[in-house]
Amino acid sequence: MFGGKEGKKLSQEEASKYYNAITNLVEARDTWGANMEEMQLSREQMSADILQIKNNSKDNIDKANTNIESHQKNIKKIDDFTGAIKYERMRINELVDAMKKQGYSCEKIAKYSDSYKDVSDVFSAKNYDIEEDNQICIEELNHMINVGKEMEVETLSLAISARRNGKLGENILDNVEKVRQLSLKYADSASQVKTMLEEINNKLDSIEKLLQKTVKNVTESGEDAKEVALNNVYATQRLESIKFNEIIEYLASLKEALSINKKNDEEIVKTQERSLIQMEDINFEVIYQKNSSDELFDVVKPFFNAEYNSYEDDEN
Repeated sequence: MFGGKEGKKLSQEEASKYYNAITNLVEARDTWGANMEEMQLSREQMSADILQIKNNSKDNIDKANTNIESHQKNIKKIDDFTGAIKYERMRINELVDAMKKQGYSCEKIAKYSDSYKDVSDVFSAKNYDIEEDNQICIEELNHMINVGKEMEVETLSLAISARRNGKLGENILDNVEKVRQLSLKYADSASQVKTMLEEINNKLDSIEKLLQKTVKNVTESGEDAKEVALNNVYATQRLESIKFNEIIEYLASLKEALSINKKNDEEIVKTQERSLIQMEDINFEVIYQKNSSDELFDVVKPFFNAEYNSYEDDEN
């Protein structure tokens, strides 16, 4: 079956050696080829996995940048709200002082009611001043009510943004709700005070009419003045009970939480960008190894074929 180069027949032992050598060579070639193919498939899978990781990192960077922009806008809104609240606090203090002065004037009106004829002109002038002051106060309260409503709407917007941020937004939801509740109380208190001031103006109109009547009606005007004074006291108490400092503190806490979330998202961007660079390096190395393996396969394959052909020649 197996012959030498000179056409001699080989012995059974020599033929067995040739057969085993060829069989081992073929098995080695096939095994090496299979290993090379498996290694190349593994590297292709690695390249696909790296591409997926890179895409995920890019998505994470986009989401984090979106969150950073949202946090920055919300922080700006909080700063604007804080400034508006501080301004309203100043205006409320001025309003309280004005209403206290009005209360003192009304108390005096009540005391002077017994000498109506002598002081009726003074009463009329004071009533006119009080009505003007009250109208100014009502305009300020209308502004306060609008601010309270705007605060409620904006806090709802902040809550929605926080919920969209998932776990990153959970630590600020409580503060947002507290600010929203306080803004509702803020608007409600301002509305009640506005109603009371309108009632006061109605009373003052009534007082003015009573002052123009006979001395008999002076007593009634004095009682109305006392009621106005009492309403002023109640109104100033309600205004002074508005917890501006608490609202400012809650807004500060909310801003701090948003700032922390913003820093976390900025760190995510940095981390993911570093990860992208690392993935690029790894992918480059995988491609380099794959190309090197292809070159090695192209170099080694002819040696296997040459060795196999040499045995074929020996057989012939």
